[in-house]
Amino acid sequence: MSPTLLSLNDLPPELFPIIASHLPLYATPSTLLSLALANRHISTMALPILFSHLIIKNEKHSLRMINRLLDEPGLGLGVRELHIMSELSDGIRLLPQQHSPNESFDMITGLKKVIRRSLLPNIHTLGIYLTSGWDPMEYSDLQLSNGLGELLSDFWADLKYKCPRMKNLILDNVGDTKRRRWLEDCGLYDFQDLSMLIHWQPLYSGGLENHNNLITNLTVLSSSLHTLSLSQFISSSELYVSPLFTLDFPHLKSLHLYYYAVEDSSAVMAFWRRHPMIERLELAYEADTLVKSYFTDDLDSYFFPNLRYLKADYTDVRILAPVLHRLITLEISASINSQIPYLLRSVIPEGLPSLKGLSISDIVSSDARGNKPPEGSLWYETEDGEFRENIQGDKQAIIHTWRKYFLPSIARGAPNVIEFSIDGSLNKPGQFMDMSSQFEAFFHLERLYVSFLSYNSRKRYESTERPWFSHKARLLASACRSLKSVTDISTVDLPYLSATFRRDKGGDVEEVILRKGCGMQVGREHLAFLT
Repeated sequence: MSPTLLSLNDLPPELFPIIASHLPLYATPSTLLSLALANRHISTMALPILFSHLIIKNEKHSLRMINRLLDEPGLGLGVRELHIMSELSDGIRLLPQQHSPNESFDMITGLKKVIRRSLLPNIHTLGIYLTSGWDPMEYSDLQLSNGLGELLSDFWADLKYKCPRMKNLILDNVGDTKRRRWLEDCGLYDFQDLSMLIHWQPLYSGGLENHNNLITNLTVLSSSLHTLSLSQFISSSELYVSPLFTLDFPHLKSLHLYYYAVEDSSAVMAFWRRHPMIERLELAYEADTLVKSYFTDDLDSYFFPNLRYLKADYTDVRILAPVLHRLITLEISASINSQIPYLLRSVIPEGLPSLKGLSISDIVSSDARGNKPPEGSLWYETEDGEFRENIQGDKQAIIHTWRKYFLPSIARGAPNVIEFSIDGSLNKPGQFMDMSSQFEAFFHLERLYVSFLSYNSRKRYESTERPWFSHKARLLASACRSLKSVTDISTVDLPYLSATFRRDKGGDVEEVILRKGCGMQVGREHLAFLT
């Protein structure tokens, strides 16, 4: 007897929320909308779930949705997650000149109204992502710039009492300025029982007082947090996180620390050993500040048994070499010359066959010829697989030699990568395209991300630039027959410019299709926006 085949129409309604919960967050709205358009029956099950996960990507759509929530009070009852990204256009910013302040309506003021009116009583996740136009330091008129993007104590009081199920807070580019300090006393860090706290502050936001308040509140939150992500841009030499590493987070699975300083590496190692559940770890330093490593070299293969996603400077990644075989994605910054091929081929002879996503941001160093060049910086692997060190010659000869063998060695060390992002010195257009033929060594690569193809975010869609981008993307796709897209990630705001390809039966590129794109996908299923 042949098995009975079920269609979507045959699925019980209670399965649809379960299906939605297993979708990548960034793809949930579009997938549910596609299901809703299938037919009337599926629409009645998919649409309610669609409004439970609201992901809004720009000012126009943000204001439209906020107005709808204000006009249809019942609509917000079903919202469980709200992720709202918005720029601030000049037209919206100047509204207070034309109307009274109470009538001005940017995304932040609109969101405040929605929350104050108790229109999101069941929400558990709020993400606010501010892009261009919100920094008051950009404007000379102090009166018109005051209050931009500020979330003062009244907002946090409303959120606490009118959204009682709130567990996850995501604040991207939200913070105060030297001109107006408000973070310290706003009440943000008075929240308790949070499961997720992500706070990325803008340039020059916060201060030592705010930092101290944050660290103090983490003592309260440590028992409940599973995700903690902090980024501050004041001098990392002043921002030590030693108090954080004395705490215990029994549920911690994801930790991101950007631009903080480490005083005692051994104390941090003790923290890592107390938190074996960590699956995702992202660490970054201030570029020109010397800080101690987050790790010491006395670790073994049992260290970080659950680690799957890592982002760190090369120095830390090198120390973690014994555990890198577990990774699904790896992002490495501040490598010098050929250190990444050296890591993947010489330090880890078996390579990283489980790796699906790789991102590198390198530093080309002409000083690598000194008395003691950095380990692996003058290393290369010949086409025959022979390892050689100490490249000889002048600066240009050294650069030419290690670049000649750079990508094929990476392809051997990470043979199953499907996503690859390249930034840093390799992204100089002429030099990068000289290396384009090396991509033929990648047999599974589907998505390539580079950041040199656009020079100005306002020009990225001009007709004069599109043919140039299309031509470069075609060259890369011709070299790598598995490649499905090339995306320019050089701009700050979404969407990026991306090229996809239509190939003939032999795999040759017949057509390049330009479209809106996003950032890397592997390992980012939990994100609302792929930047």
